[in-house]
Amino acid sequence: MSKQTYKVGFFFRRQFTMAAAEAPADIKNIFNRYSDECGVMSVEKLHHFLIEVQKEKNASLEDAQIIINNHGDPKHTGLHLDAFFKSLFSDINPPIDPKLGIHHDMTAPLSHYYIYTGHNSYLTGNQLSSDCSVVPIIQALQRGVRVIELDIWPNSDKDDIDVLHGRTLTAPVALVKCLRSIKEHAFSASEYPVVITLEDHLTPDLQEKVAEMITQTFGDMLFAPSECLKELPSPESLKKRVLISTKPPKEYLLSKEVKEKDDLKKDAEVQKMHYYFFNPVIHCQHNVDEGEDDEDDEGDSKSEKSATLEYKRLIAIHAGKGKGGLSDWLRVDPNKVRRLSLSEQELERAVDTRGKEIIRFTQQNLLRIYPKGIRVDSSNYDPLVGWMHGAQMVAFNMQFLGSSTNNISLSLSNENLFWARVGITPQLLTDYKPRFKTCETKCTIAVEGGTSQVMDSNANNTIFDNLEAITCTLARLEKDMSLVKRDITLMKGDMSTLSGRMDHVESQRNSQPSTPQHYHVYSSGHAQNTSTTITPEIFH
Repeated sequence: MSKQTYKVGFFFRRQFTMAAAEAPADIKNIFNRYSDECGVMSVEKLHHFLIEVQKEKNASLEDAQIIINNHGDPKHTGLHLDAFFKSLFSDINPPIDPKLGIHHDMTAPLSHYYIYTGHNSYLTGNQLSSDCSVVPIIQALQRGVRVIELDIWPNSDKDDIDVLHGRTLTAPVALVKCLRSIKEHAFSASEYPVVITLEDHLTPDLQEKVAEMITQTFGDMLFAPSECLKELPSPESLKKRVLISTKPPKEYLLSKEVKEKDDLKKDAEVQKMHYYFFNPVIHCQHNVDEGEDDEDDEGDSKSEKSATLEYKRLIAIHAGKGKGGLSDWLRVDPNKVRRLSLSEQELERAVDTRGKEIIRFTQQNLLRIYPKGIRVDSSNYDPLVGWMHGAQMVAFNMQFLGSSTNNISLSLSNENLFWARVGITPQLLTDYKPRFKTCETKCTIAVEGGTSQVMDSNANNTIFDNLEAITCTLARLEKDMSLVKRDITLMKGDMSTLSGRMDHVESQRNSQPSTPQHYHVYSSGHAQNTSTTITPEIFH
């Protein structure tokens, strides 16, 4: 029993007695099964418990003795009930056995796994004024991060490439240093592949230089398919490989229109960021788009095309939003896989209206979620919203550890750098298919034309969704028509009542014995000599 007090007013203190947590009945039953008559669980009995109940087949007597040494009696001869109950919730008894290692099926496509992802991996602190360095990249890889993000910009002389958070006060670091650090430490925590996402702000000649750097640095480690992937490879087949993911140069050059639409949003968010971190506002612009809608370079000459050809060849996972809205971003191409990046605000808006489309998109493609731009303190957001809708790359700021979201992200690193979604919710995320809502409306659809063709699964899904929408729309129309029919019936009743009253008035007028009295009304204007005779009628 523990006694706790707190102050009431200025002169009094109240005291409460808090009862210690008591082992529930099922824990008591298990303890009684593996303890002796004196109520003590010995080393041998605890060893049997670990193997038979905890299913720790590799547990040894030494492991059981360690538990007793930490939670048992002073003589370390065994565990009493309270000590046994406390040991079950201690750090020595984690939910997942650390010795288990990778136990998922790692032969499924990459889109079937949650991937430990970093955000702005090169920053040492906040998002506006901290230094850029290879140190946080190395620490992230040693922690088990599998996706490293690099923002690449021309240096001050426009002849080399730096890594920095664009249009902020962050001090740059050379790209070649980051690439060499990634090569040296990429597989220090795991043999499974490392994905480098590039937020590209380069001209075609510098893109060619980046391609040369990447090729020389990684060599045979680099996974560079000869053509666009129709299906993502598996983590097992990509062991000890490095993948590049960014927007292809052609889409990069055509993205000015989308970029201009986003500039107004960026300006408003930049002002909030700088006002929050610096007061008064510093007049500089911050790029918060995370590499999807990049700047445009003027010209599309043949020399530029040839210069970026090698750069495009190195891109294993193509990224980009493209033109249009959310429905266009989430459109699935059966002949091409890609990566889509959304901010946490875009995700929150999308799940309200496009939840099913997000899940369908992530069955084949990769979805990356990054923190909103005003998180200048490198804080994180709730990752569960993204995970529940199939987002494989929920990007975390790794600069400051200790918050609840960072603790969640760190749980990925203990030999579980890829979480297999097939082992969590297979029907919802990997085998999702649209279902019709129950509607009583019957409709007949006439199809004209004699051409037949084989439709892919995405086309079928789209047709099913359209049929579902049409069916439910017809149901609403049928309901509206029933209301209209009811109103018409009520109007018919009112008209019959009015007709009966008019017949009654007409019959009374015909039954009057005297001559009706006439009233003469003269109209104003030019027709002053004309008159109108009005016969009064009696309405009952």
